[in-house]
Amino acid sequence: MTRVSLLDVIQRSATGGGRSVGLRTRSLYRTIRTGVTMERHELEALLTGDDEASVRALSTLRSGATYWVGDGAQPAAQHAEVFKLRLKRMRRRGLEPLGLERAVQLVSEQGRPVRTGMIHAADRTWVTLLFVTEDTTALVACAGWPLPLPPPPPLATREPLLEAGPSA
Repeated sequence: MTRVSLLDVIQRSATGGGRSVGLRTRSLYRTIRTGVTMERHELEALLTGDDEASVRALSTLRSGATYWVGDGAQPAAQHAEVFKLRLKRMRRRGLEPLGLERAVQLVSEQGRPVRTGMIHAADRTWVTLLFVTEDTTALVACAGWPLPLPPPPPLATREPLLEAGPSA
């Protein structure tokens, strides 16, 4: 097995050698796995909401952040359930993510498949989660939180994420 460093991958991508799958640049996101490409100005046009999470996302994007938008849409209910659990986990760590509770509600009400995306601040101190429509023409919701995440509480003090149902 040949070992390849991240520097090798970046150099190959910059010189046109090798595959650039999954690499982000500061100007445009080139490709993701199977190739949804969204230019920075297109994503900026989606972030027109006046909620705090959208305003922060747009500001982060305009300050040189890297970003990606996924190439596959998943059922909205599936995303809502996953991020509902992640919200509980973050709160258990003492973190209140900006707009995540609202995002979970909006995604669950969407009813149609959605794509996810992320915006990573240039200094890696903030991340924004995006939910966009399947055709990438509208923003469903977004949420953000600071990085790095706080460490989890000790195991003895943790509460279960899922409530126990009736046993058979």
